[in-house]
Amino acid sequence: MADKHQYETRAERRAADAANRRGGAHRAVSSAGSHKAATAVVIVLALVAVLLIVGAVNIIRSAGSDPEAKVEEQQQKEPGAGDDAKDKSSQSGEPGESTQSESTPSDGESTGGGVTTVEAESGDPNLSILNASGVNGAARKFADQYEAQGWKMGRVSNAGTRVSSTTVYYSSSEYSDAAERVAEGLGGVSVEQSRRYQVGVTILMGPDVADSDPAEG
Repeated sequence: MADKHQYETRAERRAADAANRRGGAHRAVSSAGSHKAATAVVIVLALVAVLLIVGAVNIIRSAGSDPEAKVEEQQQKEPGAGDDAKDKSSQSGEPGESTQSESTPSDGESTGGGVTTVEAESGDPNLSILNASGVNGAARKFADQYEAQGWKMGRVSNAGTRVSSTTVYYSSSEYSDAAERVAEGLGGVSVEQSRRYQVGVTILMGPDVADSDPAEG
């Protein structure tokens, strides 16, 4: 009986050991699976974070990359710089436009001729002149002439930049006819539509026009 009891005890012990080994193996497999799942979650979260950062950087770059807006902002800061001074309040009926003046050129300063300033017509927008020629007083000289011919003057000042030839810009298609007439009077200079200049017609004056003495057209 003792031997039989001892035999049964050993068999039970071996069965228990086998059960424990199976349980340990199952726990090891479960632990490995849990570890892999946690690693996958961390990787996915890291990728999402990287994509969010890249998207935010692109949005910031896009928001600050409008060159025309930068040029307009620079021009709004330019009045009073260089050899031109403010001496005239705005005559514009449209918001955001201010009229500034240049010093009057001395006798003999202008050397050219054949350029005319056309008369304003009913419905014409404000006319601005930005001197980008380097010729002192050119914008003021032409502004006085245009004003005498019925134009409502907007901004009259230095442009803060230099160009080699004159261009007439208009902000909206409804002002294209007025811009064409102004450009024709200035010797057939270029005409372009641009949102850089927000109101009416703007003459960006180069030396080809600035050196001329304007005559009434």
